[in-house]
Order: sequence, then structure tokens, then C-alpha cells
Amino acid sequence: MREKQYRLFGKIGVLDIIIVVLVILGFYAAFSYAVNLDVSAAGGQRPIEYGVYLTKKDASFEDKIEIGMNVYDSLKGAKIGTIVAYEKEPYSTIQPNIITGEMVKSDVEGYYNYIVVIGASADISEATTAVGNYEVAVGKEMYLRTKTFASGGYCVTLNYGGES
Repeated sequence: MREKQYRLFGKIGVLDIIIVVLVILGFYAAFSYAVNLDVSAAGGQRPIEYGVYLTKKDASFEDKIEIGMNVYDSLKGAKIGTIVAYEKEPYSTIQPNIITGEMVKSDVEGYYNYIVVIGASADISEATTAVGNYEVAVGKEMYLRTKTFASGGYCVTLNYGGES
């Protein structure tokens, strides 16, 4: 009779609930430790510069880029650095030439590709380069947001305080 007092709905005991909650908390703690291991093992803050390749922007896009402007990750909202420089090149496509049967590269008038160079202070370890909790890596797709533009592209360069 006394055992039924300590059971919920006649089947689940209070002790059973406590054990399940402790197991879930243990898994959460282990997961949190594993996720934060790369950042906590970082070798300290170092200046970095990384370039993000933005394609097929119209001519007015250049007016939206300002040196010294803060850059944020569009998805998480975290600050990931400031713009220190940019490069511009004509946007081009490769089209087939029906007459000669070969592929021809031609510039598209009024459109450009940009490499926006972002400077930041990062935690660098053997496993990762992190600006805060944001990982920076060559080949990574990145979504940038500033006060004047938002755009997506790929990280194409990563320099560690003068090194490549």
C-alpha cells in the first residue's frame, strides 16, 4: 500500500523521474563540453584577415562597402570583424560559341565580383579558427550583414597576422 503513495499515475515512481532527469543532465553536460572543446583549447587571440568572395553584384554595390564597417553573421547575428579592404573584378560567364563549337569566357557588363577582406581577432587552435563562437575556414559558406548590405559568399583567403 505504501509503495502506491510514491508513484505517479500508478506506474511511474518519483525515483524513476529523478534518475531520468540526472541521465539527461549528464548527456547535456557531456555534449556541451565536447562542443566547446575546440574553442576552449584555442591558443589565444591573434589578428586575422579573411576574404569573402561575393559574386554577381551590380555596379552600385561598391558604394555600399565602407572600410571600417562592422560585419555580422546574418544567421546568428554575431560580430565577425570589420571591413579592412576589398577587391573588385568583372563578373564573367562561360558560354558556348555555336559557330566554332568552343566555350568562350566573356565579361557581363555592369556586374562585378568582390572579395571583401575582413579583419578580426580570433582564437586559433590546431582544429579551428574562431572569431568568438563563429568558425572561419577557407571554403566555408558565409553570410555577411552590415548596415548597408547583406550578401552570401565563400571564404577564399585566411591570413594569420601576415601569414597565409
